[in-house]
Amino acid sequence: MKFLKPDMSVINENDFTEKYSSLINIEETGISWSGEIINCLTSGHGHINVLIILACNEPLNSIFLNYLISFMVLNEQFIKDSDFSWHIIKLPCSSYGKKDILSGFPINYKHIKYKDTPSDTRALMKVIDRTRIDLLLTFYSDNNSDFSYYITDECPSLCKKLYKLLQKYNLPSKKPEFPFVKHLYKKGIYKIFSSKDIYDYYEKSLSSFEEVPHIPGETIECYTSLRWNNFSIRCNIPDGMTDLLYTEMISLLCAADYVKNSVAKKEEFPSKVYLCSLDNISCSGCCIDSKEDKDLLKKYVEENSLAFEKYFIDKKPVTFSDLEDYIFKREGTVTYTKDFYRDNCSLAGYMDGQHSRIGCLIHPKRTGGMEIREGLWMLICAPYEKCYRDLLWKELPQKAKEEFIASVKGTDWIDYAKTIYSSIPELYALYKLKNDIRRDHFFKDLTDLSLNNAPDIKVNLHLLDDFYSLNDYIEFSPEFLEENLNKFGQLFLEKCLKYIEKHYNVPLLSMEIPLDRLTAGHNIVNGNINYILFIPSHNKTEKTILMATSYDNYNKFSNNSPENSKTSGFLINLLVDLINSKKRDVNYMFSFFGADNNELLPLAGSFYFSEKLLCGLSIENYKIFPEDIICQIFLKDILQGKYYGNLICHIPVFRIRETLLEEYIYEKLYEDIENFDETIMSSIGDFAVEYTGRGKILDIVKNTDKVDAIISGIKKLESFRKDDIYNLLSDILNDRELAGITDLIRERFLFFEIPDTAEDLKESLMKKGVLREGLPFYINTHRSFTEKLCGLLSEEGFDMKEERIGRRMGFYPLLSLNISTVSIEGLPVKEEKEIRFEIFKDKFIEFLKELGGNFN
Repeated sequence: MKFLKPDMSVINENDFTEKYSSLINIEETGISWSGEIINCLTSGHGHINVLIILACNEPLNSIFLNYLISFMVLNEQFIKDSDFSWHIIKLPCSSYGKKDILSGFPINYKHIKYKDTPSDTRALMKVIDRTRIDLLLTFYSDNNSDFSYYITDECPSLCKKLYKLLQKYNLPSKKPEFPFVKHLYKKGIYKIFSSKDIYDYYEKSLSSFEEVPHIPGETIECYTSLRWNNFSIRCNIPDGMTDLLYTEMISLLCAADYVKNSVAKKEEFPSKVYLCSLDNISCSGCCIDSKEDKDLLKKYVEENSLAFEKYFIDKKPVTFSDLEDYIFKREGTVTYTKDFYRDNCSLAGYMDGQHSRIGCLIHPKRTGGMEIREGLWMLICAPYEKCYRDLLWKELPQKAKEEFIASVKGTDWIDYAKTIYSSIPELYALYKLKNDIRRDHFFKDLTDLSLNNAPDIKVNLHLLDDFYSLNDYIEFSPEFLEENLNKFGQLFLEKCLKYIEKHYNVPLLSMEIPLDRLTAGHNIVNGNINYILFIPSHNKTEKTILMATSYDNYNKFSNNSPENSKTSGFLINLLVDLINSKKRDVNYMFSFFGADNNELLPLAGSFYFSEKLLCGLSIENYKIFPEDIICQIFLKDILQGKYYGNLICHIPVFRIRETLLEEYIYEKLYEDIENFDETIMSSIGDFAVEYTGRGKILDIVKNTDKVDAIISGIKKLESFRKDDIYNLLSDILNDRELAGITDLIRERFLFFEIPDTAEDLKESLMKKGVLREGLPFYINTHRSFTEKLCGLLSEEGFDMKEERIGRRMGFYPLLSLNISTVSIEGLPVKEEKEIRFEIFKDKFIEFLKELGGNFN
């Protein structure tokens, strides 16, 4: 077989494209990080699309590219007669990191901080978005010394052929990259994994998400699969080997043959849920906040429909890049608030001219099968998750279903969604549970906040049912308390405290947190009540010792957290002992904070409690103010090991939901607590560059030197008004580039609520209580109290050497009221060591006596 000269530049020569124009087309698809043009070579006109990504090191990349071109040129009849279209992209050798490029696709998952797409990755996305990919082959090499295949799914016949290739050419096979990776055949052939799998693996292995290594984004295989339900193979090739051409080519042809014969293309995308569309009515519950004004919602959805149609009228197909720009424009308007957009998706629109059916404007049925929603980081959307009401619907008897269908007959899409919210759990409770729980306030808490407030709604309904079967008697042994708090969480905590209130005649205050403090977007808020149990002194005084913890979790009622249960159980056991004591010189207030551990809106419970305390907390004939609190003792995850960190400083928590900019600065401050003021000022420019998108700027300017100048200039700006941005750019760009880039950057700045100046941001943070004059960041717990408790515990073998930064901890709001605080957090340890409950409690009581709380 003849070879073209092994020089990549050959595909850019006009005479080459003219000579083989009937076979090969070359099109520019993007600009690399280094400023090189990324081309896509296409050959053939079949309906099965094969995308080949060459991401090997040189010279293997160029040699294999030329080999493929030679194959197409010398096999003209095969190319014309086969049912394939071949698309080939070779990543430039100067790309800043091929692994990051292939794993830098959009993702929205847990704590993965996807921010921007490398320009090299955007070039790949452009091809993937506009072409229905049936087979993706990625040839990748790094410093590994072994050969391996990663494949979409089980395919025994193909795996057998590929394994024979490894044996025939005596290629060493490497172990999988991670221990969770599944073997599809013998050594060297594995199942493709996603970045979500990597995150879950690290999350289970490490103690906190801060320790999870950087994950740039989703893999190209998973991104492509989401859109086209295609088949993918990644070949990991030993670096430095250039004699693998036949292996690579045969792998390609075997995979193509498999796809042609075995993989059926799916033209239809049936709904995964039944309630989404019922008798020509559609539900908007996942996309629209049905509690908003009905006329406003109808107007908003109509505007969405018209804006989408106008923007995409000449753009076919809908691509990720276009959608990103569309959302910036649509949600960048001042017609609605940012909170409104968070609760009401700008891609919810009408599916018919009569405005009776609502749906997603980029549902796969409308985009030719492309699933693009999951990667849009600007949206809170999980298109593959099951509707929680629909999970209950499946198990309802026919009688219940008929009852529901009759109740929604003639309703519009808003009332239909509201009825799904309320009626489906009611019907499930009526027909499927042992006890009638529908009048219980916990049932209302479970079903009323939002559609997404209880992803385990079925589990929680059955848990509530089991809870109603419990015996009324409560014993206060540590074992009994821990077992039931761990199983029933808030349900059992409230039961315990009400039992104590009744049997020991002490006041219990159930402080329900207002709904507007709990909801901020589609977040999950659990534990919407602060419980405060007050034990008065024997001789009346306002002097009070406060003991507190945060009890809520992500699973609504059940804790599923032994550490949380141990802490709450310890406090309940201790408060019963204090009630039974014969002498109490001070009051004791036990506070169990709810709604503290939510990721989007932390410390809602403890902040609300602190506001009530600041105004004077009335309990029976007492009124307690912050100056009456001798000490706050905050406990978290205690009695799980011998290590107890004494928390002596804390990073403040935003009292309202952060903007993306504030969240970014929050992360920066956490890393650089010593230089808080300097960090805030410098972070704005860094954020602007990171979120505006270097890749998008490069796409327009097409000059890396100019891009570098723009980025360094933005970082030095102290004012971000349009005129200031224009003045910066006018010294760098020509007139054609200037307008587009100025508008792009300003549009992004407005979208992300970047203030006009750095000083504006500082002032807004000070108003929120995040920053203060003087020493705005370090807030010390009471050192002498902390050292005293540490000393007492150390006498019994507790290791108190470690000092930690408390982040998003419930003791902060009272610290801000200048209340002396001791906070103890337990840490897990690997070695076995028995922690005796009674010894810990004895030392704790000794500490209370030191504070002035003498009792016998």
